[in-house]
Amino acid sequence: MTVRKWLSWFGKTLAVGAGSALITGLFLTRATLTSPSEVLVAAVSYAWFGLLFGAVSQMGLFAFLWVQRLGLGLVRRPFVWNGFLLVLVAVAFVDVAYLRHAAFGAGEPLLAYFALPAGVLAWAVAGAWWKARLTHRRAFVPTLFYLFAGTLLEAVPVLRGDNPVQIALMLIPLLCCNTWQVLTLHKLTGSEETEEAKRRVSLGLGAARPRRG
Repeated sequence: MTVRKWLSWFGKTLAVGAGSALITGLFLTRATLTSPSEVLVAAVSYAWFGLLFGAVSQMGLFAFLWVQRLGLGLVRRPFVWNGFLLVLVAVAFVDVAYLRHAAFGAGEPLLAYFALPAGVLAWAVAGAWWKARLTHRRAFVPTLFYLFAGTLLEAVPVLRGDNPVQIALMLIPLLCCNTWQVLTLHKLTGSEETEEAKRRVSLGLGAARPRRG
């Protein structure tokens, strides 16, 4: 990956964050915006927040790639490492529901608090499935972990509160940015089936499948 490619990729990630935050924010708060000036101020604010979320997403991805490389270097068996990632996904799923219920759900059924992690997990499964189709099936579990556990970790500041609008305003752009990055990462690192590409497959990063014909 060259610096030029990375800058272009980073800029597009920021654009995804700004656009998704802008659309999400204006949609969720449309009833409270009563004048063009309020709409303009809100739009600028949401776009700015989206840029910040895009930067957070980029840092989260590189942190995950470092952890992925370190974990596989220590374990040396991808199926063991993937099993560990799946356990962490399950723990994160239960913890998000349980901790939020303990903090905000007095007198409410616990089951209702599984809706948020279930929605994120459904998105993560779809993204991981698509990443596996674009690259290699070994990319499924690492991508699932990153899109689910990584996104929830990045969204911890709003998950500590109980404001649905704030949660959606941060969580949706993060999901969009994280998905965009993980689905396009292999395009930056090359699509030819070289030894380096094979090594990335073994790391679960997923080199692109060679074209046929």
